[in-house]
Amino acid sequence: MARLRLSHDSPIDPSYTPTASITALPATTPIEYILAVLERDGDIILHDLVTPMDLAAIATETQPWSTPRRHLNPQAQGDVFYTTSPQTSLIPGLVGKFATAARIYEYPVLEALQTRVLINE
Repeated sequence: MARLRLSHDSPIDPSYTPTASITALPATTPIEYILAVLERDGDIILHDLVTPMDLAAIATETQPWSTPRRHLNPQAQGDVFYTTSPQTSLIPGLVGKFATAARIYEYPVLEALQTRVLINE
């Protein structure tokens, strides 16, 4: 199967205002309220969940997976993720590979969400 070419349109005009938005809350918001927003909207942005230092650590740890790979070659055939944008780096097993990702995965707010959403408590 040939890789589909994705368009590289011009950047979005800075004056553009979307007609809808995703609810954004501090990561310290009570879990019940976060769950209510997820139930209502299906998505949420949690501000200040990850520190700038952790983001920098993730960038450093994932650097070996950020170089151009085979899936970026438009001539490659049979890539299982052929519809994934070339700008996206796929890193299977992220939590098992990187200490920072594992630590973030265990943040209390994320563990509470995993328990409540995935186990349906």
